[in-house]
Amino acid sequence: MDRDDLSNALRFEALEGIFGAKETEILVAAKPLHMGGDADVVQFKHHISGVVYVTSGLTLAENDQKSSEWKQYELMICHRDSGEDWGAETISRLAPYTLEYELQPGHTMDLGESDEDSTLSALYFDEYATFEVQGDSNTYGVLLAVGITEDELEYIRQLQDEGLPAHMIFTRKLEKAGVFPYTDLQRDSIVTYEDFHNIGRPLPDIAKAFGHGFLTYMQHLQEYLEDETTRKELFEAFKELYETTFEGLGTYEKEVVESLYVILQGFIDNYQDDESFSEEQKDLLLKNCIYQIAYSIRSGPVLN
Repeated sequence: MDRDDLSNALRFEALEGIFGAKETEILVAAKPLHMGGDADVVQFKHHISGVVYVTSGLTLAENDQKSSEWKQYELMICHRDSGEDWGAETISRLAPYTLEYELQPGHTMDLGESDEDSTLSALYFDEYATFEVQGDSNTYGVLLAVGITEDELEYIRQLQDEGLPAHMIFTRKLEKAGVFPYTDLQRDSIVTYEDFHNIGRPLPDIAKAFGHGFLTYMQHLQEYLEDETTRKELFEAFKELYETTFEGLGTYEKEVVESLYVILQGFIDNYQDDESFSEEQKDLLLKNCIYQIAYSIRSGPVLN
């Protein structure tokens, strides 16, 4: 086995650690990537229902990708229908772009003229996994592409215009709607008029719309940023509430508690001690918590 074959074999082994056994057939580009063509694509059908397509070769040493969260990364896309190959063709053609331009989690890309039978108009990118290759000290990424509608693209842009963490907000919406990580060519948009209406509304106004208890939670969340003891006490209180009384709560109260618990846990795990995040950025993350709950609850009571 020559050096290139060994390198490919080790990368396949690392990817199989994430996605399970790959399919024997590799979708080979007509013109290889290293000759100015597109990327080959590997298929995985044992990771989730449907098919996962991942580019092959973007993480080879000779491919100098523009800066991202990782030294290099492969592109990924998923379909529920294991026979659908639109995504494979799309990420294969997109691969050379990553050698010239930066792609990061949270970025979007217009698709231009799309198939008349498709409701999608853009791609949305998010981190899906990382992997390491035997004998290599680098960490590599897998960047997921999800097809999104025109309304969803506009929604992301408006969130960004308001200085809100659009990446975090929109990924959670995809997950709650059951879309993530799939690209469905004919699906309906997951954003509504109310979603657009809530963008940019002052936080106290949102709080009033859902009750005084909501405003109290907002104030506690601000304190959560300022004092380590308060952060720990607040989290423990939510944890106890979640674990001991969750089953006795009504539908709307459940959504409030669950949303707060999940996002606070994520904050502790990912951001609390991360000095690369400024206090202003952390504040935006907490604002996202408030907006997420506002999106989830249309009417009804909240915890007091």
